[in-house]
Amino acid sequence: MKKTTMILFLVVVMNILPLFSQLTTIPKLWLKPYLSGDSATFVTTDGVIVNPSFSFGHINFNIGLIPKDDVPFYRYIGRDMSLNGKITVVSAYFTESKDNIGVWNISRNGADNLWLNSTEVSYKDFGISYRDFTEQGPIVNISRLNYSDAMSAVETDDTLSIAGDGRYSFNGIFGEFIYFDRDVSYLEEQKWATYLAVKYGVTLRSHYIGSMGDTIWNIDKYRNYSKGIAGLLRSDVFGLVQSKSGIYNDSVVMSIEGDFSDNDYILWGHNGGMILPNTPLRIDTIDYLMSDRQWLVLPSEGRRAKSTSLAYRYPKEISHLGVVLVLDRYGVGGESSYSEIEVYRPTRIVDDIMFFDKIVWDTDGGGSDYFSFAIVADSIDTQTKSIINEAYNGNRVKNDNNQDLSNLYSQQKTTSDFNKSDCSNGKMMVHLTPNPTDGLFKLIVRQAKPSALSITIVDSMGKVLRRYNKSNAIELTELEDTISETGVYLIHVDNEEERQTLKLVVK
Repeated sequence: MKKTTMILFLVVVMNILPLFSQLTTIPKLWLKPYLSGDSATFVTTDGVIVNPSFSFGHINFNIGLIPKDDVPFYRYIGRDMSLNGKITVVSAYFTESKDNIGVWNISRNGADNLWLNSTEVSYKDFGISYRDFTEQGPIVNISRLNYSDAMSAVETDDTLSIAGDGRYSFNGIFGEFIYFDRDVSYLEEQKWATYLAVKYGVTLRSHYIGSMGDTIWNIDKYRNYSKGIAGLLRSDVFGLVQSKSGIYNDSVVMSIEGDFSDNDYILWGHNGGMILPNTPLRIDTIDYLMSDRQWLVLPSEGRRAKSTSLAYRYPKEISHLGVVLVLDRYGVGGESSYSEIEVYRPTRIVDDIMFFDKIVWDTDGGGSDYFSFAIVADSIDTQTKSIINEAYNGNRVKNDNNQDLSNLYSQQKTTSDFNKSDCSNGKMMVHLTPNPTDGLFKLIVRQAKPSALSITIVDSMGKVLRRYNKSNAIELTELEDTISETGVYLIHVDNEEERQTLKLVVK
């Protein structure tokens, strides 16, 4: 048994150490989940930690650790957790709990722990820690701490605890913990964040940066399709081969068929539209209704014209008969772009999941494709049409079992209390909803006539976070966006005649 454990130890270490030599910024400590039999533990750069053991779950088809009996994982990390007074921690985990969550903690000389939230880092009694209670789902968090000179000069014994500290427990699945004993540049941070986001199915609110420093998803350029983002990626530098992936709370999972080379990737994101079909579309004389949710696909050059499999969990309100995948290789996205399309029917159906096999992307070399799903209009019965109409009119819908179906719909298409009569005096009308918000909000602007329109979002310090310009905006403009950091923001809306400013509170 000891011989087997030693061999296993050597195999793990020999596979990890060569990767470190390729990284621009090498972490002091990198903890990854490791599965052994029916339990799991952490693997680190200095070997496998076999005690304590954890239960395990999955985050985006990857193993994650679940603490047993609320017992956290402890590890002594030696003296001086930061020699130059600076620390950067990048972590990934999954939770759907609304309660306070103890994620990780570093303490000095047994001092009391200090709990932090996602927007503020400070120190007290020589201890630092992080707790997130603002988000749900898969999460990538980057935390930083600057110590004073006096504190960094103190010789200490530092202890790391993960998944709580004995008083607070972590309610979720823990992915990875990456600890740097120094500052990390923004570029390097984003490389690590991208690696974790693709692996664990996290939608970042910043650019996705590959291991070579290249931008593989520009959050500004593709903002309309960044409501949810996932990817397939092989990166030998990070030891990642993510060949199957999906967006959290989305209906699509994609997987690689065939070879997968280093730095190959396929990223995709959706526009946040409703899943249920609503938009009329005619294909070869047949009338369809297409979903308002549309996806943008960006493959790397190495993945162009290579095969993937796409799994689609279709809405339970519709029959699987007549459902097709519609792919637009020539447009720029949006309903009007699906004029020249390719149509694919499912290869197979298992329960409520349709599989579309041997789908290839970017065959024309244009750099991107768009896809959505449609159903033959005649196959939708009267009751289903009523559900769809109610949903798109923003009303709360229930099925025959009196179950609320509103969670199927990610946005409302219309705002009934914000109509054209509001502009009868020629003034611009603006409406912000919801406010306060947990992050996602919609800005609705109604003008009496088409006009140039500018929308600027600034933080409490006056820093410009977003700027949108439309040279000839129509009477009704709707903008949906997300701000992840809590705080108070100002939104300036300017047209050719006036400016209006709204205050947005993100809690």
